[in-house]
Amino acid sequence: MGCVMKIRYSMSSAFFPYGIGWRSGLLLVVFFLAAGCQAGDLGAWFFGAKEPNRGVGVVGADGSGQMGPGTAHPAAASPERRLALVIGNGRYASGPLKNSTNDAVDVTARLQSLGFTVTHKENVNLRTMDESIRAFGRDLKKGGVGLFYYSGHGLQVGGVNYLVPVDARVEKEADVRFECLDTNRVMAEMEEARNGLNLIILDACRDNPFASWYRSGANGLAQMDAPTGTFIAFATAPGSVAADGTGRNGIFTKHFLENMNQPGLVIDKVMQNVRNGVMAETGNKQVPWQASSLTKDFFFVSSILPSSALAASPSAATAPAAPVASPPPPAPGPTGTVPDLTQTIKQREEEEKEWAGWQKKLEAEFAKAKAYEANTKLKPIEKQDVWDTFLRAFNQDNPYSTQDDDLRKRAKQRLGYWETQDPASLGLAYFFGSNGEQDYGKAMIWLRKAADQGDVLSMNMIGAMYRDGTGVSVDYQQAMVWFKNAANLGSAEGMYLVSDLYDSGRGVPKDYQTAVLWLRKSAEGGYPAAMTALGAHYGFGAGVPKDASQAFDWFLKAAEKGDVEAMGFVGICYRDGDGVALNSNQALYWLRKAADKGNGDAMFHLGFCYDLGKGVPRDRSQAVSWYRQAAAKGVESAQERLKELGY
Repeated sequence: MGCVMKIRYSMSSAFFPYGIGWRSGLLLVVFFLAAGCQAGDLGAWFFGAKEPNRGVGVVGADGSGQMGPGTAHPAAASPERRLALVIGNGRYASGPLKNSTNDAVDVTARLQSLGFTVTHKENVNLRTMDESIRAFGRDLKKGGVGLFYYSGHGLQVGGVNYLVPVDARVEKEADVRFECLDTNRVMAEMEEARNGLNLIILDACRDNPFASWYRSGANGLAQMDAPTGTFIAFATAPGSVAADGTGRNGIFTKHFLENMNQPGLVIDKVMQNVRNGVMAETGNKQVPWQASSLTKDFFFVSSILPSSALAASPSAATAPAAPVASPPPPAPGPTGTVPDLTQTIKQREEEEKEWAGWQKKLEAEFAKAKAYEANTKLKPIEKQDVWDTFLRAFNQDNPYSTQDDDLRKRAKQRLGYWETQDPASLGLAYFFGSNGEQDYGKAMIWLRKAADQGDVLSMNMIGAMYRDGTGVSVDYQQAMVWFKNAANLGSAEGMYLVSDLYDSGRGVPKDYQTAVLWLRKSAEGGYPAAMTALGAHYGFGAGVPKDASQAFDWFLKAAEKGDVEAMGFVGICYRDGDGVALNSNQALYWLRKAADKGNGDAMFHLGFCYDLGKGVPRDRSQAVSWYRQAAAKGVESAQERLKELGY
């Protein structure tokens, strides 16, 4: 079975030279990874291992990217529809940016002067960003050039880039995925529109506003592959940080504005000029970057220049000499117009009205939370959740009022009070140090109190502490006791943890059949990691008869529930035709989906597909790109393959 994983007992590394780990561990509450951005012997996968034409034209005869004398750009005859979505986020509670909204306003004005219909947004929340991008995608389906510009905070987690809304409440890296906007969301909308040519400009590599907890070690944004017909510009190179600037605009946007209205320059030449300007201003500390798969040229401003000379006709030599005409007067120099800020003024008036409504809703929800708090039928944990939900919903700063600050302060006080009344929350706070004090001894005390009250999460936490030797000596038998206590109370996670000890033989004799029994209970309880593990057992015939189709079925169930590791396995099964009919499109879909969520093993297998031409044309550059991303995540198979290829 080509897509089978190594089971946790020893298998020949020669027979399975390249693999991906299948047992990725527990929920965040059990395995909290300090590196965050992104058990046992069950191991690794078998290595079988259209458009109208305004601004779209031809390059000049000299190949310079500038139109030569006598070259007429098609835009002169048929103006093309141009659409842009411009977002500037600067009013962050943590790490505010003084230039981002200025950048967005100035880029909007410039684009309007260049014939773009612009949707302009400032200091918006996640919902507004998402809705704006959806609407932008719908408009692009009508045709034309699309441009997305973003200025604000951005960061990468697990190799995926995120744009940060002003309302993002991110306390740990696991929150990023739910509180910030995945840049793949933008690319997907633009690619789905099939409008032919799209530009994405990201001035989003400022200092990380969440540096206090960010542990990935990866600065700035990660490298992005541009879909066909797309040009992506970054304020600085992948993994680097851009400056916000000391003037009105950020350094990148300042030079972008200076160059985008130069006539006759293709977008590549515009970015080359921007790059040179930024490097000169920053002493080479900031180097703008780009990724392109454009199939035609794009000009912000096209050019029609007269021919420098006319060829003489054959009869010209015998014709009477024509009088010498006086040279024509010089053409007028470039002119400018005052930016049309009518839309900006209107938007800010609407914004003030929206904030008034927001403030009214905040006050109503605060009163509702107080009423719930006074209700004696609610438990402390439920009251804690009420205040936590309130703070998450209203974490923005109202620029037209100070009352919201006072209500948030009071809400935080009430949340802190109810956290002390709930032993499970207090135990977790001491375990992770989220209350400013990490103390495993105190964590154990409070978790035991919560476990005595029947809290299964606390039981699993205690079991994990004994299993891993966190704050106590390693004791697998005690770990088994606590995991079984939780499992017997219906915890699907507890059942999974029991199976893990039987699978690895820790504290009990290794017993795959018993492990499968617990895995089946957990999987039937809806626990995705158990479904993935059960698929691995069927794939290798450990504790159950070997059955490729059963393996695939369980992997697919887990993948559909969001298990990233299972997504990769489904992709490999489709690629190799193991347990399911071979389907290259489905293989690439699932592998890309897992890779987009930061799975290094899926990145390796995508590289493998391009390396050997499995389901896609062979493409060494694409293969190397995916191998490098996988290697950066510590996938040894990718590191070895890069060495074999001479990288």
